[in-house]
Amino acid sequence: MMMQVQAPFRLTPPHVLTPQGLVVPMPVAAPIRISVPALTTEQLLELFEVYEAGQILEVSYPDCPTPHYGLVYQFVNGVPYILHNSKSKGQGLVLEPIKGFTQDNKAKIVARPDSDQHLQFILNQARYALSVGWVYVLETQNCEHFVVWCYTGEKKSPTVEKYTDFATLIALVGASLIVINAASPNKPKRVGTRRRRS
Repeated sequence: MMMQVQAPFRLTPPHVLTPQGLVVPMPVAAPIRISVPALTTEQLLELFEVYEAGQILEVSYPDCPTPHYGLVYQFVNGVPYILHNSKSKGQGLVLEPIKGFTQDNKAKIVARPDSDQHLQFILNQARYALSVGWVYVLETQNCEHFVVWCYTGEKKSPTVEKYTDFATLIALVGASLIVINAASPNKPKRVGTRRRRS
């Protein structure tokens, strides 16, 4: 038999009060076990997109064969603003909200400041670049040159170096083939019609 209660009435923990005003025993639920894979700090940060000043971001656009790089420079009303060197947006440094930088593509954090001093170094480099104007030049001052320079003080682009090394290799192989072909005693004879001189 269930009993009716009037307020105020204190329930003991194993009982509950139903919407109809009845006191009933609390149902006991079996514990729920959830298996969650262990995540690294990097994976957690990526899941929650925790951006901080001084971080270097990489984003890939569907119509571009190489990634684009930017620097988390400041926050305005909680929104990260990215400073990046852009060929398509004015031939130089652009400071814009992250949504404009990523254009709805996923950004990946590729580097973080190692310390507070390193963060200050990165931001000072970026401020200097803004003050003097950083012009976009693919081979010497592209987006990657800019973020690497801010991060390390060295103006480098591993992507440009990779393509330059590849182009150099192709040129050397081509030159080697020409030299080998010219030095070969058994040149193949041309078959076909000869041109007559007039």
